[in-house]
Amino acid sequence: PGIVHGGLTGVICDEVMGNLIVLARQVPAFTVSQRTRFLTPLLIDREYRCVATLSATGSGDLIQAAAEILDADGISCASSAATY
Repeated sequence: PGIVHGGLTGVICDEVMGNLIVLARQVPAFTVSQRTRFLTPLLIDREYRCVATLSATGSGDLIQAAAEILDADGISCASSAATY
């Protein structure tokens, strides 16, 4: 109780990374693999922000992305890396 489920944390990161790919590269993105690290619990009724970045072009058509969920003080609560 009072803590955001880890699966939802992963979904938030996935959505932000995938949407960044669509906006930046103008191509649809589908998750091939994703790894998420949970550093501190995300508490309900708190504000967080998720920031995503794209890596240099991967091999073939694959795109590498990373995301981080930050609390109001800018401290990382979760990080995720994925291949699309």
